[in-house]
Amino acid sequence: MRKYRSGAGSTIRVNFGIELVEGLAAFPQTTPLAAAFEQLNDRLQQAYLARMSTQKPFRKARAALRIAEFQAEQEVRKLLRAAEAADGGRRGPLAEALFPVGIGPVVDPAGSSQPQPVADLIDRLTKSSREGMAALGDEWKSRLEAVHGRLLQALDTYQSARRASYDAFTTELALRDEHELAVERIMGAVRGAFPKDRARQDIVFPAVVSGSRGGNDPDDEDEPDESKPA
Repeated sequence: MRKYRSGAGSTIRVNFGIELVEGLAAFPQTTPLAAAFEQLNDRLQQAYLARMSTQKPFRKARAALRIAEFQAEQEVRKLLRAAEAADGGRRGPLAEALFPVGIGPVVDPAGSSQPQPVADLIDRLTKSSREGMAALGDEWKSRLEAVHGRLLQALDTYQSARRASYDAFTTELALRDEHELAVERIMGAVRGAFPKDRARQDIVFPAVVSGSRGGNDPDDEDEPDESKPA
């Protein structure tokens, strides 16, 4: 008797299960095991398809966030150059007021850490009383607010899409575990149904597909990792 490896993805498990159901149904002694396992196999397939349905919105949201981050960083860099130009082509009072510890703390953060430094920069731009800052504010306040708003919206969409993908995947993982335990129980039942009949035991179970050469199955390539910062 054969079973897929413990790290197998859902497609391998489901395809294995489809053939196992047929093997169980082929013999009166094991037919009673087929129906319940087929239901479980179908549930795993449905969970996999549900996760796959979250991948397009997740990928689109991830790309939109990446672009929004880039656009925000570009505007911040342009503001620094404008402030330095107003300072006479060097880092002077305006640039110092806007970027007291340099540009890094504003452009280096990513994901959920990026909007606040941009908001703080807008605050410094609008509240500073440095000579010449009002003129900069007239040109740059609305531009920064626009990219900040797009950044917040992109981040919110991304986090929602990632949560949906992660929730679907944890549901699928639980069913993978249940599926494997069911296969192991069926193996024991088949041994009991056909004691010392190795040929009959083996014919119930399908050949096992090992998955990709790298050890990962195609349906696992984009598992969301909730431990990574957004």
